[in-house]
Amino acid sequence: MAIFFKGVSSPLSNFYPCQIFYLGFIFQSVEHAYQFAKARFHGLHHLAHKIRNAPTAGILKSLTKNITISENWHKNKLNILWELVNIKFNNCSAFKEFLLSTNNQNLNHNVSDAYWRTGDEGGQKIGGQNIFGNMLMQLRNCHLPPPQSKLPIKQTTLGLYGSSYVKHLETFYAQQNYPNYETRFFGQGGMTVHSFNKTLLTRLIEFKPMVAIILLGGNDINSKSKPLDITHGLLGIQETLKTAGIQHVFIFEIPTRGKYRDPQLDQASFDNIRRTVLVHFNAEGSKHLLLKIIRSANKIVAS
Repeated sequence: MAIFFKGVSSPLSNFYPCQIFYLGFIFQSVEHAYQFAKARFHGLHHLAHKIRNAPTAGILKSLTKNITISENWHKNKLNILWELVNIKFNNCSAFKEFLLSTNNQNLNHNVSDAYWRTGDEGGQKIGGQNIFGNMLMQLRNCHLPPPQSKLPIKQTTLGLYGSSYVKHLETFYAQQNYPNYETRFFGQGGMTVHSFNKTLLTRLIEFKPMVAIILLGGNDINSKSKPLDITHGLLGIQETLKTAGIQHVFIFEIPTRGKYRDPQLDQASFDNIRRTVLVHFNAEGSKHLLLKIIRSANKIVAS
């Protein structure tokens, strides 16, 4: 079942009235705070003041329609909006309760903008990326309790495949005590989703674990990256493992990092691409994306 939402009456909408504490100010809605950030980002401080004091979110579009949007704004806007919806989740009980009550239903942003809106309205294909709807589903997935495992823990075998992060996890794992898991690590520094170690992948398949986790994608991110290509690459590796008979194959969230090989890449642009990859996972309907770093063996097995 799909849920379509828009406008001031829907708790899911950015126009829904609620107090947002952001950048030292109190805003009447997420839309107020988002448009304020946009104006200030472009040095339009007088306009930002008007936006903050606008009586309703509905008039903000007319105030901001003449802003000449910079490329840097496009690189940062998803990170800003992600921060704002998290603030809303923690401060607006109506939004939090409604979002969690949707469980695993598709959330479709039913607006006219092709970037933010859904691509399916009442069964009619209208064209759209549903970026905001996918973002809300990502937020929901971060807070819904994990489903109960159907796998007997004492029989679980686990294989981790990926770049240097797997090697770091192997070192960390060696210092822990997880007696119920036979875990093997198949890692190599520098791997990407389109240039991965096929020999290691074959060894993982031969190991035949009950659960496989893919930790790749960070090395694919550069100033010219296409997030959808990274998503499709990860899904391709996942499908290869599932076709080989590994029933439970999860894709690890791309971790943030502090150093970048591409001199044109900084933390904001890296995180924006990383966040967009996650958004595309929701759009592709992937049910095997781990959204949080694994801290204990009990969190590894999920179905």
